[in-house]
Amino acid sequence: MEVEVQPRVQSVMAQFYDPHLRSFMFQDFQLAPTLEEYERILGLSLMKKQPYLYRGNYPSWAKVATILKVSESELVEEKLRRNDVEGIP
Repeated sequence: MEVEVQPRVQSVMAQFYDPHLRSFMFQDFQLAPTLEEYERILGLSLMKKQPYLYRGNYPSWAKVATILKVSESELVEEKLRRNDVEGIP
C-alpha cells in the first residue's frame, strides 16, 4: 500500500503527539484509537458483541481488561487521569 505523505501536515500533527499517552492531545479533546481500532491493531476479538458507547456510558475497567487480555489490577495500576479523563497509555 502506498500513501502520499504531506510533510507539512505531518509536522503540524507531530506537535500535538503525546508519546507517553500514545495519542494526539488537543486543547479540548484527545485523538486516540477506539476499541474497534485497537481490536484490529492487536488482532484481538471484542468477544461476542461489539461495544456501543454513548456519552456517559463507558465500559468498566474489568471489561477493558478482559478485551485486552490483562488482569484488571494491572490495568488499574497503569491508568492515568488527565483533564478529568481516565485512560491507559
